[in-house]
Amino acid sequence: MSGISDIIITKNDAAILAMKIKAKYAQIVVDTYPEVLNTHPHSQGAILSLVINRGASFIVPSVAARVEMKNIQTDFTQGNLADIPVQIRSMKRLWVGKGLDGLIKRREGEAKLFE
Repeated sequence: MSGISDIIITKNDAAILAMKIKAKYAQIVVDTYPEVLNTHPHSQGAILSLVINRGASFIVPSVAARVEMKNIQTDFTQGNLADIPVQIRSMKRLWVGKGLDGLIKRREGEAKLFE
């Protein structure tokens, strides 16, 4: 019986796949937060990372769990970029005490990219 550990992919094919996935999610970011194109590339990368990890939905798994993602969209449309780090930091509430300290640290770094 074969499993996921039996999958073999070349480094070149892995790089091609990674670029396709990045392009797919980059388009989702632009569709969801079009104003991101007016920000520094590091800030764009922070939002890309956020969407790759969390998706772009404002309602799944629940509105309460996605409120910051929606608030970020509002911040972009209203030109309130200074509030985006607040929203990114607020999301950390979802991961505190769940052994996700690395994720919390990464989100802090992403928040700083907007400051």
